[in-house]
Amino acid sequence: MLVHRPAAPLSGFVDYLWIQEGPAPSHTVERVLPTGTTEIVIALAEAPLRVAEADGALGAIGSAMIVGACSRPFAVDTSPQTALMGVHFKPGGAFPFFALPASEIRDAKIDLELFWHEGVRALRDGLIAARTPAARFGLLERALVARIVRPLARHPAVVCALRAFTNAPEAARIAAIRTETGLSARRFIEVFDREVGLTPKLFARVCRIQAVLRQIEDPGAVDWVETALAEGFFDQAHLIRDFREFTGLAPNDYVARDRPSAGHVVIPERG
Repeated sequence: MLVHRPAAPLSGFVDYLWIQEGPAPSHTVERVLPTGTTEIVIALAEAPLRVAEADGALGAIGSAMIVGACSRPFAVDTSPQTALMGVHFKPGGAFPFFALPASEIRDAKIDLELFWHEGVRALRDGLIAARTPAARFGLLERALVARIVRPLARHPAVVCALRAFTNAPEAARIAAIRTETGLSARRFIEVFDREVGLTPKLFARVCRIQAVLRQIEDPGAVDWVETALAEGFFDQAHLIRDFREFTGLAPNDYVARDRPSAGHVVIPERG
C-alpha cells in the first residue's frame, strides 16, 4: 500500500490518502473492525465495492463509497482490491467535506455519488487515467479541497476530547473531559456526535479496543488480565465483552485469525 500525507490545510483533517494495487487476495471476505473514523474508498478496477454487516450477505454499493464512523464490524468483498484508492480521515476529520452531520452516517456504507454527485465519476475516471501515484494523490487532494462545505475548524470541545481519547484512552474519563470543556453533558454529547459521528462514550470504547488490538499484534501468548487493566477495563470479563462487540470474535479466536492489514481479519469460507 502506498500512503501519502497531505499538506495543510487538509493535514488537520485527513490522516492520509492511500493506493492499494496488486493481485486480489486468496480469501474472498474480510471483516473490517471499527476505528471511529470516516473513510472514502474508490474502486479503480471494474468490480463494484461490496459490503455487508458482519457476516451477512454482501451487497454492491458502487465504484466509490463513504464509510461513516463505525461502532461495529462489517464485511467486505476482497475482489475489487486489485486497485483501490481512498481517504483515511482523522477522527471527526470528514465533517467539513459533507453537508450532513457525521452522526447521520454512523455505521453507514453509502455510494459516494449521493453526496458528490456526477463529480465522483469524473474523479474516478481521472484517477484511473493518471499515470503515476503522485498524479493520483494530487488529483484526490484537489477534489477534497474543492468539496469543502464547512470551515476547516473544529469545535474546541471536540479538540479537547479527541486529544484525551486518542492520547490516553485507558485513562480518559468523560465526566472530567466534559468539565474541562465547560459544556453541559447534553451539549457536549451533541457537539461531539455531530462532528465525529459517535458519542463520546462510544468513541472512547472504540479507542480502548483499538489500543488492545495494537498491544496484541504479537501472536504469542497474551495475558488478558494484564492487558485489560493496562488499557482501562474494569477486569478481563469487561474486556472480553467489548472485544466481542467490536470485533465479532472472542479474543483468542482473533489472535488465531489471519490479519492481512491493520483492522482487517480474514473470514473463513463456509463449507
